[in-house]
Amino acid sequence: MSATGIGAAVRRKEDHRFITGKGHYTDDINRPGQSYAFFVRSPHAHATIKSIDSKTAAGMPGVLAVLAGADLAADKIGNLICGWMIHSKDGSPMKMAPHPALANSKACHVGDPVAVVIAETLAQAAKVKVDVVSRDEREAGLRRVLNLGHTFAHALEEASGYRRFLHGEAVGWGMLIVLRLAELLDAIEPAESRRIARLVRQIGPLPGLQGLSVRRIINLLPQDKKAVGGRIHWVIPERIGKVRINDQVPMHIAETAFREVQRGG
Repeated sequence: MSATGIGAAVRRKEDHRFITGKGHYTDDINRPGQSYAFFVRSPHAHATIKSIDSKTAAGMPGVLAVLAGADLAADKIGNLICGWMIHSKDGSPMKMAPHPALANSKACHVGDPVAVVIAETLAQAAKVKVDVVSRDEREAGLRRVLNLGHTFAHALEEASGYRRFLHGEAVGWGMLIVLRLAELLDAIEPAESRRIARLVRQIGPLPGLQGLSVRRIINLLPQDKKAVGGRIHWVIPERIGKVRINDQVPMHIAETAFREVQRGG
Protein backbone atom coordinates (compact mmCIF):
# COMPACT_ATOMS: atom_id res chain seq x y z
CA MET A 1 0.00 0.00 0.00
CA SER A 2 1.36 3.40 -0.92
CA ALA A 3 1.40 6.45 1.36
CA THR A 4 -1.46 7.91 -0.63
CA GLY A 5 -3.47 4.79 -1.33
CA ILE A 6 -6.58 3.32 0.24
CA GLY A 7 -6.23 3.18 4.02
CA ALA A 8 -3.49 5.79 4.19
CA ALA A 9 -3.75 8.42 6.91
CA VAL A 10 -5.11 11.74 5.68
CA ARG A 11 -4.08 14.81 7.62
CA ARG A 12 -7.07 17.07 8.29
CA LYS A 13 -6.51 20.72 7.42
CA GLU A 14 -9.68 22.24 8.84
CA ASP A 15 -9.41 21.26 12.53
CA HIS A 16 -7.18 24.11 13.64
CA ARG A 17 -9.68 26.85 12.80
CA PHE A 18 -12.49 24.89 14.45
CA ILE A 19 -10.74 24.31 17.77
CA THR A 20 -9.42 27.90 17.88
CA GLY A 21 -12.86 29.45 17.33
CA LYS A 22 -12.12 30.66 13.80
CA GLY A 23 -14.67 28.49 12.00
CA HIS A 24 -17.01 30.46 9.75
CA TYR A 25 -20.61 29.35 9.29
CA THR A 26 -23.64 30.68 7.45
CA ASP A 27 -25.15 31.72 10.80
CA ASP A 28 -22.17 34.04 11.30
CA ILE A 29 -23.15 36.07 8.23
CA ASN A 30 -25.38 39.06 8.88
CA ARG A 31 -26.47 41.48 6.17
CA PRO A 32 -28.70 44.56 6.39
CA GLY A 33 -32.30 43.68 5.67
CA GLN A 34 -31.74 39.93 5.76
CA SER A 35 -34.56 37.53 6.57
CA TYR A 36 -34.60 34.40 8.72
CA ALA A 37 -36.01 30.92 8.16
CA PHE A 38 -37.65 28.98 10.98
CA PHE A 39 -38.55 25.37 10.20
CA VAL A 40 -41.58 23.68 11.72
CA ARG A 41 -40.83 20.00 12.21
CA SER A 42 -43.07 17.00 12.70
CA PRO A 43 -43.25 15.56 16.23
CA HIS A 44 -44.47 12.26 14.75
CA ALA A 45 -43.02 9.57 12.49
CA HIS A 46 -44.93 8.04 9.55
CA ALA A 47 -47.65 10.68 9.98
CA THR A 48 -50.11 11.67 7.29
CA ILE A 49 -50.25 15.44 6.75
CA LYS A 50 -53.94 16.24 6.36
CA SER A 51 -53.59 20.03 6.27
CA ILE A 52 -51.40 22.91 7.43
CA ASP A 53 -53.17 26.07 8.59
CA SER A 54 -50.73 28.93 8.10
CA LYS A 55 -53.16 31.87 8.13
CA THR A 56 -52.41 32.99 11.69
CA ALA A 57 -48.64 32.82 11.23
CA ALA A 58 -48.74 34.51 7.81
CA GLY A 59 -50.59 37.49 9.24
CA MET A 60 -48.19 38.12 12.11
CA PRO A 61 -45.98 41.23 12.05
CA GLY A 62 -42.62 40.63 10.43
CA VAL A 63 -43.64 37.39 8.71
CA LEU A 64 -42.86 37.50 4.98
CA ALA A 65 -44.06 34.05 3.95
CA VAL A 66 -45.16 30.67 5.27
CA LEU A 67 -44.43 27.79 2.91
CA ALA A 68 -45.40 24.12 3.09
CA GLY A 69 -44.57 21.08 1.01
CA ALA A 70 -47.58 21.65 -1.23
CA ASP A 71 -46.20 25.08 -2.18
CA LEU A 72 -42.88 23.59 -3.23
CA ALA A 73 -44.63 20.87 -5.22
CA ALA A 74 -46.85 23.42 -6.97
CA ASP A 75 -43.78 25.45 -7.97
CA LYS A 76 -42.03 22.27 -9.18
CA ILE A 77 -39.05 22.86 -6.85
CA GLY A 78 -38.14 19.18 -6.96
CA ASN A 79 -36.15 17.04 -4.55
CA LEU A 80 -33.05 17.59 -2.49
CA ILE A 81 -30.26 16.28 -4.69
CA CYS A 82 -27.84 13.52 -3.84
CA GLY A 83 -24.23 14.55 -3.20
CA TRP A 84 -23.14 12.92 -6.44
CA MET A 85 -24.74 10.81 -9.12
CA ILE A 86 -23.84 7.12 -9.35
CA HIS A 87 -24.41 5.16 -12.54
CA SER A 88 -24.94 1.46 -12.94
CA LYS A 89 -22.65 -0.72 -15.06
CA ASP A 90 -25.03 -0.32 -17.97
CA GLY A 91 -24.75 3.47 -17.73
CA SER A 92 -28.23 4.08 -16.32
CA PRO A 93 -28.53 6.61 -13.47
CA MET A 94 -29.18 5.39 -9.97
CA LYS A 95 -32.71 5.12 -8.63
CA MET A 96 -33.51 7.85 -6.11
CA ALA A 97 -36.56 7.95 -3.84
CA PRO A 98 -38.46 11.24 -3.48
CA HIS A 99 -36.77 13.55 -0.98
CA PRO A 100 -38.54 16.94 -0.91
CA ALA A 101 -37.16 19.83 1.17
CA LEU A 102 -40.52 19.99 2.97
CA ALA A 103 -42.67 16.92 3.58
CA ASN A 104 -45.83 17.08 1.51
CA SER A 105 -48.38 14.36 2.15
CA LYS A 106 -46.43 12.39 4.76
CA ALA A 107 -43.85 13.07 7.47
CA CYS A 108 -41.49 10.11 7.39
CA HIS A 109 -39.67 10.68 10.66
CA VAL A 110 -39.67 12.78 13.81
CA GLY A 111 -38.10 16.10 12.90
CA ASP A 112 -39.12 15.94 9.25
CA PRO A 113 -39.61 19.60 8.18
CA VAL A 114 -43.23 20.25 7.20
CA ALA A 115 -43.24 24.05 6.84
CA VAL A 116 -40.90 27.02 6.86
CA VAL A 117 -41.60 30.53 8.15
CA ILE A 118 -39.67 33.34 6.46
CA ALA A 119 -39.55 36.37 8.73
CA GLU A 120 -37.69 39.54 9.58
CA THR A 121 -37.29 38.32 13.17
CA LEU A 122 -34.87 35.82 14.66
CA ALA A 123 -35.89 32.19 14.92
CA GLN A 124 -36.18 32.42 18.70
CA ALA A 125 -38.69 35.23 18.32
CA ALA A 126 -40.68 33.03 15.96
CA LYS A 127 -40.69 30.27 18.58
CA VAL A 128 -42.02 32.67 21.21
CA LYS A 129 -44.72 33.89 18.86
CA VAL A 130 -45.85 30.37 18.04
CA ASP A 131 -46.14 29.60 21.75
CA VAL A 132 -48.06 32.77 22.62
CA VAL A 133 -50.36 32.63 19.59
CA SER A 134 -51.27 29.04 20.38
CA ARG A 135 -52.46 30.18 23.82
CA ASP A 136 -54.23 33.35 22.65
CA GLU A 137 -55.30 32.95 19.03
CA ARG A 138 -57.89 35.75 19.22
CA GLU A 139 -55.46 38.28 20.76
CA ALA A 140 -57.69 38.68 23.80
CA GLY A 141 -54.90 39.56 26.20
CA LEU A 142 -51.72 37.50 26.41
CA ARG A 143 -50.78 37.95 22.78
CA ARG A 144 -50.60 41.71 23.25
CA VAL A 145 -47.23 41.25 24.93
CA LEU A 146 -45.78 40.55 21.46
CA ASN A 147 -46.62 44.11 20.44
CA LEU A 148 -43.86 45.77 22.44
CA GLY A 149 -42.77 48.78 20.38
CA HIS A 150 -45.24 48.12 17.56
CA THR A 151 -47.60 51.04 18.24
CA PHE A 152 -44.88 53.61 17.58
CA ALA A 153 -43.41 51.37 14.85
CA HIS A 154 -46.60 51.40 12.81
CA ALA A 155 -46.84 55.19 13.17
CA LEU A 156 -43.23 55.59 12.01
CA GLU A 157 -43.84 53.39 8.96
CA GLU A 158 -46.99 55.30 8.00
CA ALA A 159 -45.47 58.74 8.60
CA SER A 160 -42.44 57.90 6.43
CA GLY A 161 -44.51 56.43 3.61
CA TYR A 162 -43.09 52.96 4.26
CA ARG A 163 -39.84 54.03 2.57
CA ARG A 164 -37.40 54.83 5.38
CA PHE A 165 -37.68 51.85 7.73
CA LEU A 166 -37.78 48.10 7.41
CA HIS A 167 -40.42 46.73 9.77
CA GLY A 168 -37.77 45.47 12.19
CA GLU A 169 -36.05 48.86 12.19
CA ALA A 170 -39.32 50.62 12.96
CA VAL A 171 -39.97 48.17 15.81
CA GLY A 172 -36.44 48.84 17.10
CA TRP A 173 -37.21 52.56 17.33
CA GLY A 174 -40.62 51.76 18.79
CA MET A 175 -38.97 49.77 21.57
CA LEU A 176 -36.52 52.58 22.32
CA ILE A 177 -39.35 55.12 22.49
CA VAL A 178 -41.56 52.96 24.70
CA LEU A 179 -38.57 52.35 27.00
CA ARG A 180 -38.35 56.10 27.49
CA LEU A 181 -42.12 56.17 27.98
CA ALA A 182 -41.81 53.50 30.68
CA GLU A 183 -39.17 55.62 32.43
CA LEU A 184 -41.45 58.67 32.38
CA LEU A 185 -44.19 56.49 33.93
CA ASP A 186 -41.78 55.20 36.60
CA ALA A 187 -42.50 51.67 35.38
CA ILE A 188 -38.86 50.71 34.80
CA GLU A 189 -35.56 51.49 36.47
CA PRO A 190 -33.35 53.73 34.30
CA ALA A 191 -30.47 51.23 34.49
CA GLU A 192 -32.71 48.42 33.22
CA SER A 193 -34.02 50.68 30.47
CA ARG A 194 -30.48 51.51 29.34
CA ARG A 195 -29.58 47.83 29.39
CA ILE A 196 -32.47 46.92 27.08
CA ALA A 197 -31.75 49.90 24.84
CA ARG A 198 -28.13 48.74 24.43
CA LEU A 199 -29.34 45.30 23.37
CA VAL A 200 -31.66 46.83 20.78
CA ARG A 201 -28.91 49.03 19.34
CA GLN A 202 -26.46 46.11 19.19
CA ILE A 203 -28.58 44.57 16.42
CA GLY A 204 -27.34 47.26 14.06
CA PRO A 205 -27.67 50.92 13.09
CA LEU A 206 -31.20 52.33 12.69
CA PRO A 207 -32.27 54.91 10.09
CA GLY A 208 -32.62 58.34 11.68
CA LEU A 209 -35.83 59.91 12.98
CA GLN A 210 -34.88 63.36 11.72
CA GLY A 211 -37.53 65.28 9.81
CA LEU A 212 -40.50 63.23 11.01
CA SER A 213 -43.41 65.36 12.23
CA VAL A 214 -44.08 64.85 15.93
CA ARG A 215 -47.71 65.87 15.48
CA ARG A 216 -48.15 63.41 12.60
CA ILE A 217 -46.70 60.56 14.68
CA ILE A 218 -48.91 61.33 17.70
CA ASN A 219 -52.05 61.60 15.56
CA LEU A 220 -51.33 58.19 14.04
CA LEU A 221 -50.96 56.37 17.35
CA PRO A 222 -54.71 55.89 18.09
CA GLN A 223 -55.17 54.46 14.59
CA ASP A 224 -53.11 51.40 15.48
CA LYS A 225 -55.11 48.25 14.72
CA LYS A 226 -54.75 47.05 18.31
CA ALA A 227 -56.35 50.19 19.76
CA VAL A 228 -59.87 49.64 21.10
CA GLY A 229 -62.27 52.56 20.72
CA GLY A 230 -59.30 54.84 20.05
CA ARG A 231 -57.72 53.80 23.36
CA ILE A 232 -54.20 52.47 23.01
CA HIS A 233 -53.25 49.36 24.97
CA TRP A 234 -49.58 50.17 25.56
CA VAL A 235 -47.13 47.36 26.26
CA ILE A 236 -44.95 48.91 28.95
CA PRO A 237 -41.67 47.12 29.81
CA GLU A 238 -40.75 46.73 33.47
CA ARG A 239 -37.66 44.56 32.98
CA ILE A 240 -36.44 41.95 30.52
CA GLY A 241 -39.15 39.29 30.35
CA LYS A 242 -41.82 41.32 32.14
CA VAL A 243 -44.28 43.89 30.78
CA ARG A 244 -47.59 45.40 31.79
CA ILE A 245 -50.55 46.49 29.65
CA ASN A 246 -51.60 50.10 30.30
CA ASP A 247 -54.49 51.84 28.52
CA GLN A 248 -54.33 54.97 30.70
CA VAL A 249 -51.17 56.61 29.34
CA PRO A 250 -51.67 60.37 28.78
CA MET A 251 -50.86 61.28 25.18
CA HIS A 252 -48.66 64.20 26.19
CA ILE A 253 -46.30 61.78 27.97
CA ALA A 254 -46.09 59.61 24.84
CA GLU A 255 -45.30 62.77 22.87
CA THR A 256 -42.55 63.71 25.32
CA ALA A 257 -41.02 60.25 25.02
CA PHE A 258 -40.94 60.51 21.22
CA ARG A 259 -39.47 64.03 21.24
CA GLU A 260 -36.69 63.04 23.61
CA VAL A 261 -35.72 59.92 21.64
CA GLN A 262 -35.92 61.84 18.34
CA ARG A 263 -33.53 64.50 19.68
CA GLY A 264 -31.10 61.90 20.97
CA GLY A 265 -31.42 59.48 18.05
